[in-house]
Amino acid sequence: MTDTISWYDALGRPIFDYILVPLSDGLFGYFGLGIIAFTLIVRLVLLPITIKQFRAARDMQWKIRALKPRLEEIKQAYKTDRMKRGQETMAAYREAGISPLGCLTSPMTMSMVIQMPILIAMIAAVRYASRISDTGSMVRIVEEGLSPDFFWLDLAERDTTFVLPLLVAVTMVISQRIMPPPDGDVGRLARLTRNVTLVSTPLVFFWLCAVNPSGLALYWFVSTLVNLGIQYYIVSTGDPELAIATSPSTKEPDPPGSGIPSMDGDKTQVSEDSADVSRMQENKPSSESP
Repeated sequence: MTDTISWYDALGRPIFDYILVPLSDGLFGYFGLGIIAFTLIVRLVLLPITIKQFRAARDMQWKIRALKPRLEEIKQAYKTDRMKRGQETMAAYREAGISPLGCLTSPMTMSMVIQMPILIAMIAAVRYASRISDTGSMVRIVEEGLSPDFFWLDLAERDTTFVLPLLVAVTMVISQRIMPPPDGDVGRLARLTRNVTLVSTPLVFFWLCAVNPSGLALYWFVSTLVNLGIQYYIVSTGDPELAIATSPSTKEPDPPGSGIPSMDGDKTQVSEDSADVSRMQENKPSSESP
């Protein structure tokens, strides 16, 4: 079998030849250990960005929880005026320092977007490594003197048991459960889109890992496990009160100038004005002579 020029030849060959092969050689010649080492290096490089992203998502969740009473007041005050309700909701989000777009995506999805270029490069690398070499006698992994065996897997082949792709999907679902997207006051269509994304993302990655050589599934499984560890640390640390302290949502309901009408407040003000007028009339000197 002869090679043809393809995108994974051009993109995957440098990663395989200059990164995965040296790492695997230094780890007893096991290609699986080389993939794991590469995954950990990538996650270490992305660690500052990942931690910052997860902390921002965690703080947003806390702020939205504190803002819920305010959002409920807006919803009740403008039941029949959807445009005004939307304007007041967006104003409340801005005051609290919350991005409405952040309510539509989960941290897991955002982490996946950040890693997408690396994921594409890894797909190219494992496909290149699993192809028959130029000599036409063996796959490139074996030609480099590396072992493709990893537990029950042959990393140059698909996982025909579908165990590892299934583990990838399960760990992604767990990651979404640990830190779900903030439950903000988004529209019905936006909420439906968000829920479809949450369900479809693990399924897409199950398929992606099932149809490619199992080296890709190993990479993404280890990467998701690292994600789970970082998420658990972020969720279990931090101070909700400190995160919410700068949010105006902690103010008393119906602050001055909030724009939310209150019939009870108007009645009280009218009563106070009437009482003031009565007192002024009582204190006014009579113009008639005694």
